[in-house]
Amino acid sequence: MRASTPGTPNRASFWNLLLVGLGRAAHGAVFPIQRMWRSSDPLDTYGLCHMTSVAGDALLAVALADSVFFSIPVGEAKLKVAAYLALTMLPLALAGPLLVPLLDRAGPRRAISLGAAAGRAAVAIYAAPRFGSVLLFPSALIILVLSKVHAITKNGLTTAYASNRDGLMRANARLGRIAVAGAVVAAPFGYVFLKIWGAAGPIYLAAAAYAVSALLNLRLPHPRAAGSGSAPPAGSCCSCSRSRSARGTLPRIGSRCLRQGASWADSSRTWSRRACPPSRVRRRW
Repeated sequence: MRASTPGTPNRASFWNLLLVGLGRAAHGAVFPIQRMWRSSDPLDTYGLCHMTSVAGDALLAVALADSVFFSIPVGEAKLKVAAYLALTMLPLALAGPLLVPLLDRAGPRRAISLGAAAGRAAVAIYAAPRFGSVLLFPSALIILVLSKVHAITKNGLTTAYASNRDGLMRANARLGRIAVAGAVVAAPFGYVFLKIWGAAGPIYLAAAAYAVSALLNLRLPHPRAAGSGSAPPAGSCCSCSRSRSARGTLPRIGSRCLRQGASWADSSRTWSRRACPPSRVRRRW
């Protein structure tokens, strides 16, 4: 080992600098998650749920891409892709417009989001060891339907959790950035698990991500009504409040006009008396 002279500073080795750089990179990656975990903003709390849900979808896409699209010959891939599109994407496209009115009337969106995440975790655990069989297609259909349910409830929860200062557009853009970050971070882990354990590895990892999303849903606060700070009392509508305000405003305007007219008449009468005194007026008998 080379001894350092008393006058020269000690220099860190390459591996020490590499470890310090990796540590700072990991801290920079984890710090936004820590900030969102400690934040009192409900949108940050829901952002963690949405990020883990999108990470699970990305891991599922990695497993499907390897087992259905890329790892088999072209002749077999055509049949599998056609079966996948006919048995999963086509029913989802037909049932998607029917889910929106049903979920709008369903009630508590937090419970629906929790059920969607827990259901995807259970189906992923069931489908992981059976990924090469025919059960792949109904399992993928159920997971895609529950992902659609999550996307629909996301719109309602974003509207409820968006602050008046940021607005709905900035809240959606913020959740979009969080979703992209979750997918980008999860995809390399899915590829590593795919190379080590096959197609079942990313599926089990996706099930873990869905389970974490279900647990994070338990931290969600109760959604406030949109515009609750200036909402009218219960049992009243905006048109009724406007009509009541109009009924209260019109009499005030009328009384003010009457007072202004009376004061104008008094002032004109006083001016006429000063201009023509009564002694100078000729009386006609």
